[in-house]
Amino acid sequence: MSDRLSDTKLLPLVLPEHQPADLLEQLAGDSRTEGLARLTQRLIAALKIPMQARSNSDRSFGGVSDITNRGNFDRLLLSELAHDDLSLMARLANNEALYLRREELPANHTRQRFILVDTSIKMWGTPRIFAIATALACRMNNKEKAHASTFALQGNAYSEMELHTKSDIIGALAELSPALHSAGALTAFVKEHPLGREQEYFLITDEQLFYTPAFQAAFAHLRTAYGFLITVSRSGQLQLFKYKAGNRHLLYNISLDLPELLSKAKKVINAKKEEVCDRKDLPAFFHQASAPLYFPSNKIVPDKEHMFSAFGVIGITQDQRLLYWPDKTKGAIELMSFISPGKYYFGQDDTSEIYILHHIPSMPQILRMLQVDTKSRTVTTIDCKHEVGLQGPHTIIFYQKHFIIDTGDTICTINPVNGKVYMREGEDANMLVQRPLITDYEFDLKGIKRMINPGYDVLNHIRKIYANHGRLFVDYRAITINNGETIITLRKPDLNFDTTIREVSENPTQVTIPDVNYKLLKFTWDNGSEAFLDSRGFLHLRSANKTIPEVTIVLILNRQIACWSSDGFSCGSKYFTGKLQKGMSVREFYTKYIQSFIEALK
Repeated sequence: MSDRLSDTKLLPLVLPEHQPADLLEQLAGDSRTEGLARLTQRLIAALKIPMQARSNSDRSFGGVSDITNRGNFDRLLLSELAHDDLSLMARLANNEALYLRREELPANHTRQRFILVDTSIKMWGTPRIFAIATALACRMNNKEKAHASTFALQGNAYSEMELHTKSDIIGALAELSPALHSAGALTAFVKEHPLGREQEYFLITDEQLFYTPAFQAAFAHLRTAYGFLITVSRSGQLQLFKYKAGNRHLLYNISLDLPELLSKAKKVINAKKEEVCDRKDLPAFFHQASAPLYFPSNKIVPDKEHMFSAFGVIGITQDQRLLYWPDKTKGAIELMSFISPGKYYFGQDDTSEIYILHHIPSMPQILRMLQVDTKSRTVTTIDCKHEVGLQGPHTIIFYQKHFIIDTGDTICTINPVNGKVYMREGEDANMLVQRPLITDYEFDLKGIKRMINPGYDVLNHIRKIYANHGRLFVDYRAITINNGETIITLRKPDLNFDTTIREVSENPTQVTIPDVNYKLLKFTWDNGSEAFLDSRGFLHLRSANKTIPEVTIVLILNRQIACWSSDGFSCGSKYFTGKLQKGMSVREFYTKYIQSFIEALK
């Protein structure tokens, strides 16, 4: 790779200021939006949005679609059986016999969810906050993993509303249309976005505005489609209606105390302590040249993941880490512990390279090319110098080994090998515009899920860690070895232990690590022993007895876990340990490291 890029200046990735990873936590940490965060959390818990079910009559399979000359004998046309035995055998041997061909199962399409927020002048103030919180709840309460898009209805026009970051939400709260209602915008949206079986809508507006004649006339185009109407009021009343085939059904009628929810929260006396950690004081796991364990799939953002048939899956997590899953028999490899927030576009070459074009909307003059070598597991970053106006609407796709940017006014291509930008003009540009550009890759959500997670859950939240009856408990789950002493798991014990709990560690300290977005909570015992809850899906144990090596445990449920010690030994699931260089039996590892850690607490 160095030969190809010898004439390219490699620039380090500029890291923005540290921000909390979770959106609701970001909102709760700002006095301007803490009330909105509480209201959103309440709505997520209160609104149970039903999934759209399909009957057998809705499924486009089960009949006969064609006649073919290949198939199973039970599919033979009845007319074939009219032949005598020798003729039938000859027709079968020569592939001349005819068979019925059944219809194939339909493809699993990702559903689209359109969230429409009325921003007319009568929705200003408390109703606006109520509406934005409701829109956030509709985006986060998404069991079907539908692709959600939010639009602001502004009088006679509509525009897309970004609700991905705290700054997006603050900007959305400030949007105001001088129009008395948004019936015209609703009509325009319906004309440009026809709704079918794979789409659903959530219309959020004021109850009085909804029943005005103009709005009712505009809503008539949506009434027969599948979707939901949510009406909000200044008094805290929320109604959720379901529409299907022209029929309306009231699902929820909720009353909320908005003054209480939107008021500033009282200071908590037992606030979580915080400290900035020097890297040399971090657990031993952080000081390894390469991570000794594969990472669990945690804090995954579906629309920021991409699967390549030849290379596996690559993607960016909620805490802005770049992860790579080479195949489904192993966990993830952390390629970058932090990548700046933005939009990401994926491509590949024919050998071993994955390309990620990184665009930061708040810094439209910056485009970066990330080159991921899937063999060496390294990332090279190139700054792409360009003069393309990316402030307005634009389209970026990967097509025929190049990234193509179409802003409507200009078209350019980017060579991912060297990051050079080429402006296309004249006939060259016209050919690109006239040709229907379809990205070389399709988004396959179910394929990605099967690839990156074989069925486990990650334990992300812990209140306390303690030892009881010689076992280490994480909340109410114990690190347990099965009867055959070959599998180590994290589960609720079979025996009912008494309530006497000793060596408790609670009230953790939040450790801030510079230049990353993942979190580290430190639990400390009275004797100085420490446990670090790593939001990436690990628990690190460091004993006050320095002769006991440190231990890292993968915190997953429903599957066998894996462990690693700072002297280089591993045990447990090969999904996380890979090929063991210094393997150890589960019983031996537990006795030598985990049991020794527990004994040192006494």
